Amino acid sequence: MNKREFNPALETRRTALSWDKNFKGRLDDIRGSLEAKLSNRELFLLCLAYGWKAGELPGIPPRATDSARIDALQPNDWVIFNTVAMVHSQSYEVLSSKDAVLDIVENYAAGGLKLLSQQVDAVGSLRHFIAQETWPLAKAWKTDDGVMD
Repeated sequence: MNKREFNPALETRRTALSWDKNFKGRLDDIRGSLEAKLSNRELFLLCLAYGWKAGELPGIPPRATDSARIDALQPNDWVIFNTVAMVHSQSYEVLSSKDAVLDIVENYAAGGLKLLSQQVDAVGSLRHFIAQETWPLAKAWKTDDGVMD
């Protein structure tokens, strides 16, 4: 049974997120270069992360239902989406519209998709690029005994 939101503005008629049509054709290249089987949801989150990190906002993609399905999103995904939207808009009021939140994260994900496409062209494999980008963080995550989990 579909749970209805108390506030109609917190509902959305969207059934899925949208990819930027200019780079959608590169999704298979990105998946292949990662040598990992990623769902649309996981790939969307990866693109969102890189778009957010770079501050890349190419524009909100036209409405489509060709990315992660809304009903496949996890509660933690919404926490990320809401946080990105509040920081981007510098206001918690953006949370009054789920569609406004989705527009913002789709914009950043479009930027990440563009950047990851460019990285595939530049280096061929995203595995090395992502490892290089995240290793400084991984080194910083040490337990109290000095050993990484």
